[in-house]
Amino acid sequence: MEILIKGCRIPTPYFFAPINTGFSVDGEPDARLIRFHGERSGRGIGVAYVGNVAIKEEFRTNLGTLFIGKSLEKWKYLTKTILANGSIPAVQLACRLPGPPSSRKWRTNFQDKFIARTQRTILDLDPKIITKIKENFIQSAIRSAEAGFQIIQIHAAHGYFFSQMMNRKLNLRKDAYRFSSLQPLEQIIRKIRYELPNILIDIRVSMFDGLENSAEENYRVEQIEYISRMDVDCISLSAGLYDVDRAMIYPEAEKGHAVYLKAGYSFSEKYPACLWNIAGNIWDLEVLKENHKSNLTYSIGRSLIADPAFVEKYLNGRVDEVHKCVRAGYCHYYSRGRSHIKCKINPNIGSS
Repeated sequence: MEILIKGCRIPTPYFFAPINTGFSVDGEPDARLIRFHGERSGRGIGVAYVGNVAIKEEFRTNLGTLFIGKSLEKWKYLTKTILANGSIPAVQLACRLPGPPSSRKWRTNFQDKFIARTQRTILDLDPKIITKIKENFIQSAIRSAEAGFQIIQIHAAHGYFFSQMMNRKLNLRKDAYRFSSLQPLEQIIRKIRYELPNILIDIRVSMFDGLENSAEENYRVEQIEYISRMDVDCISLSAGLYDVDRAMIYPEAEKGHAVYLKAGYSFSEKYPACLWNIAGNIWDLEVLKENHKSNLTYSIGRSLIADPAFVEKYLNGRVDEVHKCVRAGYCHYYSRGRSHIKCKINPNIGSS
């Protein structure tokens, strides 16, 4: 099931999803993060993403958010650890506009206030700030490649900068940065490709945000189709806004296994030249293997948090040995007012 793309051999289609762990000191990876990713690379995992790395300190989510600063020493150690174990090191670059801290509530009771505040923020956004954001994405990608990452994912989902700019209910601008214009994203991709011709570029995008009815999905599909025609190698599909309803990002068990699999099949069939990735409740690899497509990959989060050998056990026919996620919610540390990730099933997380 190996994937060969632009000379890069990805061992399996099973990826470790971008996880925001809180394991950092002054924006740099600490010993806990090194161990966390050391345990979740190799073992049947094709790509290991380091999640939510801010493009600059001022655009981070919270005080525990990673960002690539002047020194690359610890970052290089992290990527070498992932690569030595047998996975492709990948990084998720993100930008959150400065403003009020994210709500700790799972679902907001003040959606209208969130919409109004975000509309005003985007309308008031100076084009010079947007230019700065674009430049920071490009420079962060270059620094990430220098640190040893082979895949760069631009976070355009879950209410981060590009996610908000792509939402017609949040972005009311009428200029070149209106919701229907993907010009800033396209410019970033073009520049990263020019500077790093051998890097793999991934875009994480929400199929819907949950602010409108099905009409929202229709225009978002058009946006995703447009992105697929850009010079990208992979599109990672997700859904939801972190500050509105986190259940779309982290679907409840009642939603079933691989909730976005149908959408992944549809896009992968329509656009076979692009690699597609889905996340959301992936806990049964046997089901995925039955109808696997060569350009469809799967990001696994909670199952690998609970059991770092989850994929390995499935591939080796040891399913009965899997330590299953019990949905205790410890991994959603910010919502619980904690400083870093924890797990009820795997209490060793957080130790160095």
